[in-house]
Amino acid sequence: MRQKTGAEIVLAAADITTDDRRKLVMEKAGDVDILANNSWGRPIGYFKNWDGECWIRAINENMLTSIEMIKAVLDSMVIKKFGRIVNITSGSVKSSIPELGLSNGARSGLTNVVAGIAKEYEQYHVIITNLSPSQFHMARIEAWV
Repeated sequence: MRQKTGAEIVLAAADITTDDRRKLVMEKAGDVDILANNSWGRPIGYFKNWDGECWIRAINENMLTSIEMIKAVLDSMVIKKFGRIVNITSGSVKSSIPELGLSNGARSGLTNVVAGIAKEYEQYHVIITNLSPSQFHMARIEAWV
């Protein structure tokens, strides 16, 4: 893409579940045109075994972190009248997976928050979307079968 467009492309990957790590990533990234939010899913389990701390962690990692990243880039995108934000969630927001209740709940929350704010920012040519992919063949899927 750099060769084709001559654009400056900065990749910034980190565990951004804390304010200080998000700040470091944003400092490295600078002015952002495209933001892709993605997080790993919470552990498989049974809902009766999840305490409040499990839920708080799931909500922070799979919902609030993405919301904070969106807030960090949105103002500059509005000023430029251009921006793309993609949240990669999970097919479980459409068809819940019982063993993944922590992830299901947090990702569904993110999906609905984004659906609500996306319309507000279309007028500034800032497009905010959610991708809810189905299962990929990986070790986590193998654990279920």
